[in-house]
Formats: sequence, C-alpha cells, structure tokens
Amino acid sequence: MKNVELAADVIAIVIAVVLKVAGEWKMLEKAGEKGWKALVPVYGDLVLFRLFWSTQMFWLSSIVTIFGAVAADYVGEGLTVSQLLVAPLAIIAIIAAFTMHVMFLHKVCKAFGHGVGFTFGFLVATPLFSAIVGFGKSEYKMA
Repeated sequence: MKNVELAADVIAIVIAVVLKVAGEWKMLEKAGEKGWKALVPVYGDLVLFRLFWSTQMFWLSSIVTIFGAVAADYVGEGLTVSQLLVAPLAIIAIIAAFTMHVMFLHKVCKAFGHGVGFTFGFLVATPLFSAIVGFGKSEYKMA
C-alpha cells in the first residue's frame, strides 16, 4: 500500500512541475521572451523577476529567503542563547520573504490583467494558475 501512495505522490508532483514549467514557458513567450528560459531554475526566475519587478528584487528576495531558511534551521529545536537571539531574525526573514513572494505574484497577475483574487489563487495553486495564465486568454500588458 505504501508503494501505491508513494507512486501517487510522485505522479502528483510530476504533474505539478510540468504544469508550472509549461505555464511559465507560455507566460514568457507572451511577454516576448524565449520560453525555454523557464526550464532553467534560477535563470528562469531571474527572467520572470526582470519582466515583472526587477533583478535587484530577485537578488534581495533570494538572499532574504536563504537567510530565513538558514536561520530557521540554525534555531532548530535548541534553546541556547544564540539560538534564542536568532529566532526573531528567522521569523522576520521568513515573513519578509513570504511578503515579497506575494508582491511578486501580484505584479505577475497585474501584468496579465488580473487582480487580487487571481493573486490569491496563484499563491495557493501556482502550477494551476501558471497554466491558466500561460495557456489561457490572458495578455501581457506591461511595457
């Protein structure tokens, strides 16, 4: 039974990844970029940030996200003084990274003529909404 559950999980993950990448490929093409850039993990994200926000925000978001993850991992389950001092920084970094991610998604949605409700959908079901924007009637409206 565990093999069946594992297989179902793997299939669901593969479907989600394919939907997300295919949707981003089409989104990039709608924005005048080459779609293959969506296949390269960090580069694809950098191109998306360049189109919808800025490369500086890509690097800031990346640094804040990495710092938050490392700090949260350092805090772990310990109760040393240094871990207690780092814990608030980890929380702030994680909240900042999440906020920047939501702001980025909203900029993407606005660029394709969608609003806050669509941003929420993009946040909770990114692969599905990437495919909706990429393969749907949404048009890129930014200069």
